[in-house]
Amino acid sequence: PTHTSTRNMDAVLATCSSTLSGTTNLENGEYTASLTQLGLIHEQRLLEKDRELANLQQEIKHNHKEIQGLKTDILKMDSNNKEMMLIVGEFEKTIGQLIQEKERDAVVMEIE
Repeated sequence: PTHTSTRNMDAVLATCSSTLSGTTNLENGEYTASLTQLGLIHEQRLLEKDRELANLQQEIKHNHKEIQGLKTDILKMDSNNKEMMLIVGEFEKTIGQLIQEKERDAVVMEIE
């Protein structure tokens, strides 16, 4: 649609331009009609651009929401990972204590 509008606008511009230079025999009414058509085509192009802009703004809002959601997910995962690392640390500590106790028990058994 935009290409057609641009071609139409170019044709109307050419008509208006040639009318101004006196190379066309358009009557005043036809010239006014050409200018009106040019104005309508221009308005159509503005509306198309407004529609495109609105769509892009909507897409930006959607992407922003998605980004915020992903950032929230990352923060939750980081928190979960830190908690898990604390738990793993506690398990390692407990396992180390169990190994020490087993070694002590083995030494006590040898002594007896």
